[in-house]
Amino acid sequence: MSSHTARDAEIAAAIDATLLRRRQQFDGQPAAWHVLCEAAHVATLGEPARRAFIARVAASRGADIALRLLFKAESIRATVTEALAAGEDVDAGQPAVPFVECTGCEDCGDREMPAAGQCAGQARSPAGGLLH
Repeated sequence: MSSHTARDAEIAAAIDATLLRRRQQFDGQPAAWHVLCEAAHVATLGEPARRAFIARVAASRGADIALRLLFKAESIRATVTEALAAGEDVDAGQPAVPFVECTGCEDCGDREMPAAGQCAGQARSPAGGLLH
């Protein structure tokens, strides 16, 4: 296994562990959970597969949805990559620095929309990443 493939596997494992740990936080929010899971899935893919997945989403659900999905996936992947690069390994199946969800966006139907281009009250992980 190449170092690039091993790194992708490490990133995917950290993302999967975070999802498993955070599942309970989304009880009663199936739409928000679906958005998070789809973005996390895209974040676990290698670059060629990620591009292909986004292209399929754009063709079937529209470019706006595909773009939002890509941004969320890139944010998740960047957060986890930065945490792992900082030496924050997956500890007991859980990343030390989880990504955080948006506190207001159009994908989360049960939350108020932020002003254009902003995420009101959005927290950042110590690694600086956002899940939006």
